[in-house]
Amino acid sequence: MCADQRSSNRFSQPANEESLRASQFFSQALKDCHQDDATAREQAVRGTFDPGYFAYTLGKLQILQLREETRRRLGGKFSLRRFHDVLLSHGAPPLALVRDRVLRELEQASPGG
Repeated sequence: MCADQRSSNRFSQPANEESLRASQFFSQALKDCHQDDATAREQAVRGTFDPGYFAYTLGKLQILQLREETRRRLGGKFSLRRFHDVLLSHGAPPLALVRDRVLRELEQASPGG
């Protein structure tokens, strides 16, 4: 996983596309994510051959998108801790099922919201 958010989003693009081979994924991990050879190779194999990687990446990107939408809606009232508390209070259903509820709960919980 990349520390830099922009690199992380680029690195998280579906790697199972035929145009992106494990060697390309490996090079991208080395360059964009500043990973050592062993970690980059492990991520390249995982990203190209592990079907669970796509689900993990999709969920990660959906959470980041929901977080940014919440931050925009709440402005200065946004709390990362509160966001995580509300999101995690719903367990682990698909994000699409709890997205609106999480937004509603956070907006109602905000002073003046």
